[in-house]
Amino acid sequence: MNENITREKILDLLDTVEHPEIACSLPELGMILDVALEGDLVHVAIALPMPNIMDSVRLKIEQDIADKFQVLNLELQAEYFPMLPEVREKFFSLARTKWKGTV
Repeated sequence: MNENITREKILDLLDTVEHPEIACSLPELGMILDVALEGDLVHVAIALPMPNIMDSVRLKIEQDIADKFQVLNLELQAEYFPMLPEVREKFFSLARTKWKGTV
């Protein structure tokens, strides 16, 4: 593992990953709960606004994150959690104003 890769660098990288259907980054939407580095593996805890999110959206989010990590020779391990109600409210508010279409 490259010693220059820090948790902060990973979080900065995630700031550049946009939701596939909403013109906002995943952190802006409250979707990134936590990250942890373990060698070349990055554990990312992702909050979902609803449990029945379409597989195409979830897979696109994972692929977009994995593509960003690949540049740093890192591997993604995604884990999903339900979004807290107050975060979900902000998520849907942003979704209504910044919707860009279906994957």
